[in-house]
Parts: sequence; C-alpha cells; structure tokens
Amino acid sequence: TAHDVLHNRAGDCTEHALLLVALLRAAGIPAREVGGLAYAQDGGFAWHAWAEFHDQNHWVSVDPTWNELPVDGTHIKLNNDPRDLTWINLVGRLKLKVVDVDYF
Repeated sequence: TAHDVLHNRAGDCTEHALLLVALLRAAGIPAREVGGLAYAQDGGFAWHAWAEFHDQNHWVSVDPTWNELPVDGTHIKLNNDPRDLTWINLVGRLKLKVVDVDYF
C-alpha cells in the first residue's frame, strides 16, 4: 500500500508510482499509475512504471523514480492499468530502433 511505501521509505518504480498517485489523489488531483518500457542507463529498454495526473486539460506523465516532469522520450507507455500485464507477452517480440536524437 502507499502507507507501507511511505513508512518503509523504500521501493522500486512501482512503489514510487503508487505513492505519488496516492498523494496526488489525496490532494484532489486525478492520477493513475501507468506502465511500459523505458530506456535505462545500461543501454536497453526495461519494464518501468510511472504516473500520470490530469491538469484539467490533459494527462501529464511524471516519473517519480527518475525525477522527470514531464517524462522524456525514453518512456513508451503500454498501459493505463498496473494490473493488466497482457502487453508483457509482446515485449520479447518488440524491436525498437532510435532513428534520431535531438537535444534542446
């Protein structure tokens, strides 16, 4: 639970996203946990969880684990429901290629 994450002060991306969603909702801000793939520092894509909140116009992705608001292009959202893991079967067959990088 979010209370356990706060009490233990530890967790991975799923716990960070869970806690942020709970805090946002407690503040009256619509929020949800999302999951997908993110490009990790080791040079590959890995499963990752982050959060989204609604700013009264659209959903904004935020990654509390990597301190990103909004998330950058390394995040590929594959679901809006952390309980739905059916997309994981696709990951082994998924091929991604970075074709261009632009720095602002």
